[in-house]
Amino acid sequence: MVNEAEAERVRGIFQLFEKNRSTECTLEELQRRGWTTKAWMTQGQKPYGGASFNEHSLKRLLSNELYVGSVRYQGKLYRGEQKGIVAPGLWTRVKVILEALPPPVAKPRNKNGALLQGLLRCACCGKAMTARATTHAERRYRYYVCHSGRHAGGSPCPGHYVPAQTLEESVIEHLRGGNLQHAAARKLVKAYAAGTGGPELVALAGAAIHSVFYDGATQEVTIRLRPIPEGAGAGKR
Repeated sequence: MVNEAEAERVRGIFQLFEKNRSTECTLEELQRRGWTTKAWMTQGQKPYGGASFNEHSLKRLLSNELYVGSVRYQGKLYRGEQKGIVAPGLWTRVKVILEALPPPVAKPRNKNGALLQGLLRCACCGKAMTARATTHAERRYRYYVCHSGRHAGGSPCPGHYVPAQTLEESVIEHLRGGNLQHAAARKLVKAYAAGTGGPELVALAGAAIHSVFYDGATQEVTIRLRPIPEGAGAGKR
């Protein structure tokens, strides 16, 4: 028997993804609405599900053929006995969008808790800048270093090294000074000001920022924010 409330929410998720064409933007909106995965009790009366969506659970829902009344058996698709709750046209359009998404990229390790790890690139040579840390006289120093350290021609890259705190504060100030209609960027700035740190702050930065380019010759910072749902507004630097 179809639970109409659950069916309506499933259709809503399909419609959101079709509109946003992005798992990241859809996940952000699902979190804002407080929509979670389906929750139920096991035979042993233990609660299951009811968790926040992540990329894996969202894609699993969007590719579930049961929602159009079909079942897969031995690699073939058959019409099932259950009633579909998503229009076949909507399901097909979402399937096309899913298949066109770029493959997931492995996230770099971030043992130093660097805010810009995986987001920062050198504007001088185009290479990634990675987080490093050293300890001297019981004091820990964090910095970002250009992955190549050199121009293509072999001369030293002026963007080879920058103190991490200096650059991170510069990025936050750029965001704070902008037109903060970008919800994820606004949340990042607020969390930074409140002293939030560690994995939570890193996750907020990843949700808001697509990339940061640092020019070691001029100390100029260029920030590209992640796309947001159409009509929600965006911050721009």
